Amino acid sequence: MKFKVGDKVRIKEDLSCNKCYKTAAVKDMEKYKGKIAKVKRISHLPFSEGYKLDIDDMEWIWSDDMLEPCETRFKKSDLKNGDIVTCRDD
Repeated sequence: MKFKVGDKVRIKEDLSCNKCYKTAAVKDMEKYKGKIAKVKRISHLPFSEGYKLDIDDMEWIWSDDMLEPCETRFKKSDLKNGDIVTCRDD
C-alpha cells in the first residue's frame, strides 16, 4: 500500500468509471476528481484492497492508482466555508 492512515491525498483529475483500476470505480466517484482527502482507514477485503477516505464519509474504496500524494498547494475550490487560511511569502 502506498499511503497510510492520516496521509493527505488528491483524487486524480482523470478519474473515470470507464477506466480499469485495482478497485472498481463508479460514476458517483467522479464528482471527487481533483479533491483533497485524508486517509481514514485501510481496507483489506478480498478483491478490493484500498483506502477509505474522509471526503465521501468512507463510502467508497479507493485504490493507489486512483490517488496521488497531496502537495501543500491547493486550489480555491478546495476550501470550504469556515476554513482559515494563512498566507505566507515563502
